[in-house]
Amino acid sequence: MPDVYVVQAADGTLVPHTRAEAANLKVETTLDIPAWGEQGQGVAVMTSMMMLRREAHKKTLDEYAELCGVPRAEIEALAQEFTSHGKHAVADAHGGTMGGAGFYTAYAIALLNVLVGNLNVKGGLVLDAGQFGPFGPGPRYNFAQFPGRAKLAGIALSRNNFPYEKTSEFKRKQAAGNAYPAQAPWYPATGNLSSEMVASALNGYPYRAKVWFNHMSNPVYSINGFKNALLDKLKDPSILPLVVSINPFINETNAYADYIVPDTVTYESWGISAPWADVVVKSSTIRVPAVEPKVAKTASGEPVNLESFLIAVARTLGMPGFGPGALKDKDGNAHDLNTATDFYLRGMANIAWAGGNVLPDASDDDLAVTGMQRHAELLQAALKPEEWRKVAMIMTRGGRFDNLDKAWDGQHLKARHKPAQALWSEDLIKMRHSMTGQRFDGCPTWHPTRLADGTPMREKFNEADYPFLMTSYKSNLMSSMAIAVERLRQVHPHNPISINREDAARLGIGNGQKIRVTSPGGSITGVAIVRDGVMKGAIAVEYGYGHKELGARTHSIDGKPLAANAALGAGVNMNEMGLVDVTRGEQQPNGWVEAISGAAVRQGLPVRVERA
Repeated sequence: MPDVYVVQAADGTLVPHTRAEAANLKVETTLDIPAWGEQGQGVAVMTSMMMLRREAHKKTLDEYAELCGVPRAEIEALAQEFTSHGKHAVADAHGGTMGGAGFYTAYAIALLNVLVGNLNVKGGLVLDAGQFGPFGPGPRYNFAQFPGRAKLAGIALSRNNFPYEKTSEFKRKQAAGNAYPAQAPWYPATGNLSSEMVASALNGYPYRAKVWFNHMSNPVYSINGFKNALLDKLKDPSILPLVVSINPFINETNAYADYIVPDTVTYESWGISAPWADVVVKSSTIRVPAVEPKVAKTASGEPVNLESFLIAVARTLGMPGFGPGALKDKDGNAHDLNTATDFYLRGMANIAWAGGNVLPDASDDDLAVTGMQRHAELLQAALKPEEWRKVAMIMTRGGRFDNLDKAWDGQHLKARHKPAQALWSEDLIKMRHSMTGQRFDGCPTWHPTRLADGTPMREKFNEADYPFLMTSYKSNLMSSMAIAVERLRQVHPHNPISINREDAARLGIGNGQKIRVTSPGGSITGVAIVRDGVMKGAIAVEYGYGHKELGARTHSIDGKPLAANAALGAGVNMNEMGLVDVTRGEQQPNGWVEAISGAAVRQGLPVRVERA
């Protein structure tokens, strides 16, 4: 029996949603459904569209305009524009929604696409056509199955994808008479969370970790509040006994590691990836070493990097799936998994044979024109005779990409996103906030930005003390790891702090003057840039600057100082202000993390501004 019903537009009867006839979207009534209610009582029902409408109408358009700072006329004009092109308009959201109520903001933006019906439509919203899977039970090599393979079990360290109500803690507290709050937030609606993973290990909830293998992660720099809340614990070996970092550089986090294993950079290493989204044909991209790695070599001649380190550790520990005979081909023959090329080249072979449509061989001209002939000897040694030129074909093209001419079926994408788009999420409404016990809302609605225990942020940090809201944005030139690229610094050597022209005039701040921005967790001092492109009451900082490491500070290795360059520390890092969520208490400290998505909050931080 289906659990989703619709009301027929023709006669008002209730039928399963699988009936392919027009339905009434705007229903709010009482139905006599004996199986659902007491006889004669009737059951109040409402369509998901009406539920969304109800939440949207909790405030007037003028009230929404006041809350967001966008005039009502502009909101109406934007709505008119968005709905004037049929299905040929798309609404998208990303880092701009990483605020203290960001989940429902992002949900609302996503539903704009549902309301205009643009999913899988040419000129509309395309999610992902998928990839040619390299590392599963592939057509040439089986990476997914081998004797002794460990299986995931138990609760994730970041308390994600699991309801608090199924934990032993909940049962104990419920028996004692008060199940809420949990010791710290749980995130039943989301996947693994870097915003909580290390914090959970350091705080010992739900359990501690003994070893942290950190590959390129830098939470001390990138998560607001992490430094203030957790750095002392990170430095304490009685809390986290061993930290091993694998990274080409010394960053703000791995400066505290017990060991730093060198790693190769983009142009020195092998890799297989896929587009995140929006590509209309199945695609897989590959990376091939363009230059000889500058790292040291192992005894067997392999570059010291992530792959060689992990394989060596696994073999030393006797872990299954690594070493001689660890990898089986389609015929059950055993092959070694000792090097990065053993791993990646055989993954590329799976890509070449994916879907039963085998790629042609790369010609000698293909190899010569692209420079891939320098890898021909390696390919022939690592792969079977019938495989190496097909893998070379992938390498000469930078990946494998389906034919664009076959992407569309008329006006619709062939590789369609099939799951239904939910105006109302039954999964979400069944979940509860682990700190308050309140159910999550089943559809987009407005909430003020809230801290971990559900307290509105402005109740803790009022506008009198912190009248501005601070936001960050990605640089069009500088990433969080690119500050050492001299040519980029020549174009854009530092990041000024953006302030609205009227706010600047009121505070007596001019272009180029030093200003201090202070949050409840600390302050940063930088150079002001006065802009009309920043809203009144907002302060904006470009991300990627303000490093304390990555070559900005001298380190000594074996008594020899490494060269440092003060220019690499130019500018400011918003996360240095260190806003800690005070509602989490002293036992489970962390920065400000959004309650449902688990995203580290980096938009809308309360601050004040003054001349320095």
